[in-house]
Amino acid sequence: MFLSFPTTREYDFGAYFIQKYMYKQWNAELGVRFDNQETQARGYDYTSKPYGKSHSFSNLSYNLGCSLHAFCSLELNFNLGLAWRAPSCLQSYIATEASWGRECFTIGNDSMRSEQSTKWITSATYKNNVINLKS
Repeated sequence: MFLSFPTTREYDFGAYFIQKYMYKQWNAELGVRFDNQETQARGYDYTSKPYGKSHSFSNLSYNLGCSLHAFCSLELNFNLGLAWRAPSCLQSYIATEASWGRECFTIGNDSMRSEQSTKWITSATYKNNVINLKS
C-alpha cells in the first residue's frame, strides 16, 4: 500500500492535420491527431520503500464529419470520432489526500492503459421562415 503522493514529471507532444473539402451541396472535414505522453513517477510507500516507474502512452485520434444541404431547407450532418485519454498519476498509484477537511483514499493501478472512446453523431436540421427543427 502506497501512502504518499509520487513526485511526477509529464511530457506531452502532439501533432495534428485538418483538411476540409467542399463540393456543391456537400461539405466534409477530416482531422487526425497524434499524441504522446511520457510520465515519470517516484515515491515512497508506508515502509519507506521506493516505488514508481516511467510510462509511455501514444495514440491516434481522428474526426470525420460531413454535411449535406439536401434541399433548400434541410441539412443532414454526420460525424464520427475517436478520442483517447492516458491515466493520470493518481490513477496509477495509491495515495491519500486531504481534501476539504476530509481524508480521501485513492487506489491506483500502475499497469493501466489509455482509455479510448468512439462517438457517432447524426443530426438533421430543417429551417424555413416559420419552422426551425433540429434532431
